[in-house]
Amino acid sequence: MRASAIMLLFAAGCVLRTSDPETVTCAAAGCPDGQACVEDECVAISAAPDAGVPAVADAAPAEQVPAADAAPVALESCDQVFGAADGYLLCGEDAASCTFFARTAGGTCADQCALFASECVGGYDSNAGAPCTIITEDGCLATHTTQTCICARPAAGQ
Repeated sequence: MRASAIMLLFAAGCVLRTSDPETVTCAAAGCPDGQACVEDECVAISAAPDAGVPAVADAAPAEQVPAADAAPVALESCDQVFGAADGYLLCGEDAASCTFFARTAGGTCADQCALFASECVGGYDSNAGAPCTIITEDGCLATHTTQTCICARPAAGQ
């Protein structure tokens, strides 16, 4: 693709003006990345379209930036995502995570979150007699029979 763009520039007879008193044709020297030859000079491709800047075939498209008033990302409820966990009891939730009690049978909160295609954010030792009550903060890799796990909350459809 780059070769065809250079051939187009050569056919157009473009030149690259440099600080050197000699003028070099765009076809011979080419333009730097992000520039195209227009009216015998290399100019930025991002110049306004009404400035006569041609589209260059191998130019990277501009990154799409969502509008400021874009709709918020829909989140699935913690009950929908993690409700099938053994002994599940929702302890709390926010936009970023779900905190729930579960029987992990000697596993970790990292394992528990992974069962539901999520990542562990934190883990606490808890017991069935007082679910959601934190005994110790142990992190994602501690092994217990029952735990309160904090898992990242996925967006709807993930």
